[in-house]
Amino acid sequence: MIKSCAKYKAGIILYPQTKAEITPIPTLGHISIAWLGLFNAKTTQKEVRAFVQKYLKDFDYELRLTQGSYPFKTNTDTKLVKNIDVAIEKVTNRVPKHSTAGGTSDARFIAAFGIDVIEFGVKNDTIHSINERTTVEEVEGLYEVFSILIKNWNTTNR
Repeated sequence: MIKSCAKYKAGIILYPQTKAEITPIPTLGHISIAWLGLFNAKTTQKEVRAFVQKYLKDFDYELRLTQGSYPFKTNTDTKLVKNIDVAIEKVTNRVPKHSTAGGTSDARFIAAFGIDVIEFGVKNDTIHSINERTTVEEVEGLYEVFSILIKNWNTTNR
């Protein structure tokens, strides 16, 4: 089932494919499974339920699903996105790539209120690991990008 869950639905341009982490928790007389399902914007809880039911149809089980947040996609044609793109390109000499490949973040809670959200930061190749770190240059670059964004905010109509 884990293999099937990992291939549940192909990702769309800005979202990676659905993934699941399944942890069996043995208890007296039965097995509980904690499933952290990270799914893309085209996957609904209803589809996840149908998928699980399809693969567990021969088993006696109880399924309880909760969803604490929802996937989102910020409109790339907004003042925020256009201005951060300009600032990033000016500082890094690279055209920004809009992607959610960096993983789940707290932005999903803010986006739920209809607020445009972007995420831009230092490289996260050591994130959540022992000796998590970045370079001074990364932080200085971040400062430059956000300084340009703030300075130009009221002078552009993008």
